[in-house]
Amino acid sequence: MGILEERLWGLARKHAEGRRVLEVVRGVRYTAALLEGGRLGLSYSYARAAARGERCMPLLMGLPVEAEALLDLSTSEHLGDRAVALAVANGVLPVEGELSDAMPPVESGEEVLLVGFMEPLARRLREKGVRVFTLDDQEKQGIPLDRGLELAVRVDRVVLTASAIANRTWERFVERAKDCWVVGPSTPLCWEVFADTSVSAVMGRSVKHAPELLKAVSRGAGTRLFDPFTDRVLLCAKRLCV
Repeated sequence: MGILEERLWGLARKHAEGRRVLEVVRGVRYTAALLEGGRLGLSYSYARAAARGERCMPLLMGLPVEAEALLDLSTSEHLGDRAVALAVANGVLPVEGELSDAMPPVESGEEVLLVGFMEPLARRLREKGVRVFTLDDQEKQGIPLDRGLELAVRVDRVVLTASAIANRTWERFVERAKDCWVVGPSTPLCWEVFADTSVSAVMGRSVKHAPELLKAVSRGAGTRLFDPFTDRVLLCAKRLCV
């Protein structure tokens, strides 16, 4: 486990002490964890990677359970387990940043590696004159992981969707990047996780209507349907990054 992994899960365990998870929904697109007190955390599901050996099932069948027990799934080899752990982490970690759908400034002619395809963000970058490379195994035009790691050193910026936390590729990109953004509903909105790294901006979601969002996740909703139940949040290394 690398430094970023240790920091993330260490902070999550610190904030999870004495807290219980009441419900977990594993939707086809996102996993949601509802905690006592009404907080809800999200993670990308990796539904296609569901496996018989997942450790989460006995715990989920026994809900409610202590949040720390589900955070222990972060050490599992299975993506489904780690998705549950990340959803719980996002439910216990502090939510920081400003309510904003702004994108930090970019310059025409920059090159950006997008790790995990998010079409609206890719479109906004291209409209600014940015050349976008995509690493995503679901995209036909995507580049392979080894090529992406090579590009991460050369491009002006790496933009990681937070699904890279669950699949454990995020540290390799953060370490190689000149500058990095972490984006998407799975993103921890706690600056302490990213401090003193190449990460300069975090773009995620804070939950304002947990029961409604839990229902939406259970019915297969994706990011584009989250707006009524969430607020867009921008968190930056500098106070003003727009």
